[in-house]
Amino acid sequence: MRFSPDGKRLAIASAPTLSDFAIHYWDVETQKELTGWSGHDADVVGLAFEQSGRFLISTSWDNTTRIWNAQTRKELVRVDGAGNNLRFSKKGDHFSFRHWDGEGFEAFEVATPAQLRTLYGHYSGKGPYTSSYHPKGRVLATISRDAVRIWDMEWD
Repeated sequence: MRFSPDGKRLAIASAPTLSDFAIHYWDVETQKELTGWSGHDADVVGLAFEQSGRFLISTSWDNTTRIWNAQTRKELVRVDGAGNNLRFSKKGDHFSFRHWDGEGFEAFEVATPAQLRTLYGHYSGKGPYTSSYHPKGRVLATISRDAVRIWDMEWD
């Protein structure tokens, strides 16, 4: 589950008691459920909001990662592939996730559904564990047992 950046809403991924594969959305102050998002074909297991709150990204056991318009609840982009540790860059123009097999990160450009780069470079056999975008969005840092890696996200 994730709070919206302003803290006024809460997105909840496929609650364990539900089998609708939807993302439920709640108004924190009124404690009322709002219209959520639907479209995944299996449990939604990860969520992240883009910093301005315009977009929500979700990942599911259906092996898709999707970007949704947070206001209209419409699906904007669908990527074949999924993982955990979803992250948006500060500018909201890139996102990444860690492969479920733990062998690398996928990095994408939001403006198009085109995959930019698969990031491989950790060799410990475990991880990378997590990631963080630099506040200016140019670099992505990943960490595993063997190293911290810094990846340049500004490609031509």
